[in-house]
Amino acid sequence: MAIDQPTRSYGTKTEPNKVYSAYPSGYAPNTNLACIKKMKFKSLYIFLLLMLSKFGFGQAPDIMNYKDISVNEITWKSTKAYLIRQFGQPDTTYDPKFECGAYAIEQQDIQSVELIHYQAIDFLVVDGNIVFQDIYFNEKNDLKLKTEKITLDFSTTTDELKEYFPVSYKKWLTDEYGILRLWPCENCDSEIWLHIKDGHISRIQFWDPC
Repeated sequence: MAIDQPTRSYGTKTEPNKVYSAYPSGYAPNTNLACIKKMKFKSLYIFLLLMLSKFGFGQAPDIMNYKDISVNEITWKSTKAYLIRQFGQPDTTYDPKFECGAYAIEQQDIQSVELIHYQAIDFLVVDGNIVFQDIYFNEKNDLKLKTEKITLDFSTTTDELKEYFPVSYKKWLTDEYGILRLWPCENCDSEIWLHIKDGHISRIQFWDPC
């Protein structure tokens, strides 16, 4: 996606050629083209389709500000210790070993990435910062994503989604993947994907380009 390249200042220094990423906060470097070359053809093909779909909006998708989001009282400011107090011990934890994108240790200015997996929700812990990854809604769990103005869970109706996100909803009606796409910040490369199945949100995916 072609967007203005912002510059962030640190004291007297400036760092150009940074693309804004909402997760967890601040600026993430441009994707290394060498990384893209390593992608399998199928993954690259899907990536290109997704970029084309972003251009296809005609106008920018609706924004659900990442920093306003909480999930069962967890926010981007929460600590790993607080996360475990809220959700209990995770089912598994591991290093996802991202080869490219915002959380590839060898390409980014980060020291550690850990994926924390529960039965219906995944988080990343990036240098101690909580990053939402995937939320799976169903009629049996009590997961809720909240902002100041809205609540999303399994009971959220498509009529409510139309009211909350009119631009993205209109695009969703013709989306071949059945995904309602949002931006977590203005001019983000990252997106928030609402997967809708049988009239319900089945999954919320916090997506970053590779």
